[in-house]
Amino acid sequence: MMDIMVTRAESAAITRRALLDAAAELLDLGGPEAVTLREVGARAGVSRGAPYRHFTGKDSLRTDPALAASE
Repeated sequence: MMDIMVTRAESAAITRRALLDAAAELLDLGGPEAVTLREVGARAGVSRGAPYRHFTGKDSLRTDPALAASE
């Protein structure tokens, strides 16, 4: 079986996409109040620090163009 190598950039992009998907789900379920970096990270299944490495805060996550496009 052939191992597939994933670069750091690819891994970061996958994590960011998972965070945005989780944020969109939380937004649909509970509105803006439900979207916290901690909840987004938990729903995405990533480390507690991952959301903070990709977004400066809750507002930067909610205003991300990719999240806005999913609404």
